[in-house]
Amino acid sequence: MLAKIERGVAVLVLFHLFRVFRQRGPKGVFGELTTWLRGLPFVDEILTAVIHQEAQKAVQDMTHSKGSSKTQKKSKTRLELPLQGLGADVVKELRAKSKKFNPQKDGADDSIGVTASRVFALVYKGDEEHEKALEEVYREWKHTNGLNPTVFGGLRQIENEVVAMCATMLGGLKEGEEDDDRDDICGTMTSGGTESIIMAIKTYRDRAKALYPRFARPDIVGEIVAPITVHPAFEKAAHYFGLKVVHVPLLPDTYHVDLQAYKKAISLNTVLLVVSAPQYCHGIIDPVEEVAEMAIQFGLPLHVDACFGGFMVLLFSFL
Repeated sequence: MLAKIERGVAVLVLFHLFRVFRQRGPKGVFGELTTWLRGLPFVDEILTAVIHQEAQKAVQDMTHSKGSSKTQKKSKTRLELPLQGLGADVVKELRAKSKKFNPQKDGADDSIGVTASRVFALVYKGDEEHEKALEEVYREWKHTNGLNPTVFGGLRQIENEVVAMCATMLGGLKEGEEDDDRDDICGTMTSGGTESIIMAIKTYRDRAKALYPRFARPDIVGEIVAPITVHPAFEKAAHYFGLKVVHVPLLPDTYHVDLQAYKKAISLNTVLLVVSAPQYCHGIIDPVEEVAEMAIQFGLPLHVDACFGGFMVLLFSFL
């Protein structure tokens, strides 16, 4: 009897996979099998253990060795400042010996290849003429500080122009229109993508508290609805500002965010909707327009994260 049941279940599974194959092809079958496997408790435990082990190994390599643990010997880490300065010649010698202090040598030694653009999104390197121009500008401006734009007016002008250029690229400003003419467009420059996300989340949190006093209560936690593929800095920002990220799953065959699940994730505690253009993991552009309609329907702000590839997407319109 048990054998007949097992054969019956196997036939049903094969029939289901055959239907998936006809509807969505091999990728659909692979996605279906992956979903089933991830649903098994022991598979999730194995994956968690492997990820934890690899993370520990990475931390150990970074803290106790110089470069890759396979190719480099253990190095002595300096724990205290020297009593006297080492001098420019000694520092230059250290740079020559240690790849830690020589980013150009770093790329050559471990085959990452800065000049070959193999570290895209971490380091951006242009041609030699462009590099020389950047170095010249840096030498001229290295003793300025954007902290006080009243002292360094040139930096204020640069920031205003960059914000206006970005607004124009995004369709916020039209040709001949000045940014001073629009009070609904604003922006600021930060040190990078993570700080940009953190500053944005703080603004959305403060907005929710100002509009809805209930969010000032300690027992009410504001929620950010975002696809599971959203940039990890949103988790960091939510932790900093007492919010919670509600992750929305992807469709297993296309890796697009599940719009039905997205809408169901919106609640009375939602303070923000987030999508990416493109998203960080697969380079897929989230359904911005569809989620924007949800934002209008529920009266919520929409944040489109375009930190990695956003400008490239805009430039496609010129091709």
